[in-house]
Amino acid sequence: LIIIPLVLMFSCSKDKLTPSSNIYNPSIVMLGDSQIKQIQGGFSGIPYSWSDLLNVDNVKNEGYNGYTMRDLYESHPLQNTLGFKPDKVFLMAGTNDCLNDGRQGAETCKDTVLYLDSICDKITSQGADVCFILPVPFTFEADSILNTGGILNDRIELMSQHLSDYCIEYNVEFVDFKGEL
Repeated sequence: LIIIPLVLMFSCSKDKLTPSSNIYNPSIVMLGDSQIKQIQGGFSGIPYSWSDLLNVDNVKNEGYNGYTMRDLYESHPLQNTLGFKPDKVFLMAGTNDCLNDGRQGAETCKDTVLYLDSICDKITSQGADVCFILPVPFTFEADSILNTGGILNDRIELMSQHLSDYCIEYNVEFVDFKGEL
């Protein structure tokens, strides 16, 4: 996961990443699950933050362990994000939807895409841009317990395909790091 933000730094144009002058009004919000949360300077042994990686002041980290797309939509993370009135929101979720939901395949993906659509609508209705980061398959030895036999990665691949199809159809900017890892 350490590679992800380094690629992100080069995936978005600098002219869109203008820092806000008010710490309570960040120009960028990183909204998502634990893959977003872990990049916050010191958490999980990672010595840098999203601000460091993007070379922009006032990046707010709204990452929450275990959150699904539905959790982000229905609880405080999205409300917090909207309250900051950012210029750009990077959104990453979907892994926990695959992990936590007892349903399989397209049914889970369809529900997740509907929540993505609702989140994007709320963010863009306030004039902010959205860049969606597709869920990243597990690659580390420590993650093998969750990914027994590759089943979770298969679900993540299916989820990523549905989410990227949505992004393409509705012209939502997205980043896929799968090929970069």
